[in-house]
Amino acid sequence: MSFGSGALTKFDYARRLAAALAYLMIHQNDAVGMAMFDREVRSYVPARGTASHFRRLLETLEAAQPRSDTRIAAVLHELAGRLRRRGMVIVISDLLDDPERISKGLAHFRHRSHDVIVFHVVDADELTFPYERVTRFRDPEGTGMTVVNPRSVRRQYLQRLTAHFEQLQHACRECGVSYEQVRTDHSYDQMLSAYLAKRSRVRRTAKV
Repeated sequence: MSFGSGALTKFDYARRLAAALAYLMIHQNDAVGMAMFDREVRSYVPARGTASHFRRLLETLEAAQPRSDTRIAAVLHELAGRLRRRGMVIVISDLLDDPERISKGLAHFRHRSHDVIVFHVVDADELTFPYERVTRFRDPEGTGMTVVNPRSVRRQYLQRLTAHFEQLQHACRECGVSYEQVRTDHSYDQMLSAYLAKRSRVRRTAKV
């Protein structure tokens, strides 16, 4: 999540998106909680709906920093066990984990009758792999380093990336989770506005 080829890293983009969502929900008189995690839950703020609580959420977001690799699936199972009341669960992550395990974690929320939305945060360079010169790359979910010629691995990388995205989307569809891929080079407020409008249209259509 610390990777970024533009003005914002994926982590910074996710923080801004989380803050915007919390603001909208609290102004609708909804209670909002938050969990920050990597391999485990690092901070957990129980749901409240007051202005002072919103400030606490912002302070928690401001203090947070990306750490080690993630274990998304395990954390989702843990959080599903904490949430006793039915509600909406929004996951904001780059989803660099096994899609099948992620699917099982999301399904745990659905089993408990939560409405689940996934915002999959990606960087533009991850999508296009624009590198030309021999480059040293670090495993984003570990400590390994490797030196490669990008031209020799671009095709295989993009094929694997596409397959990973397709698996994630399929997993979300299978367990009834709303999936939205968001790019850090796109305005998060415009993206969120468009997504909420689309979600509203879908919900109205479903009621007809």
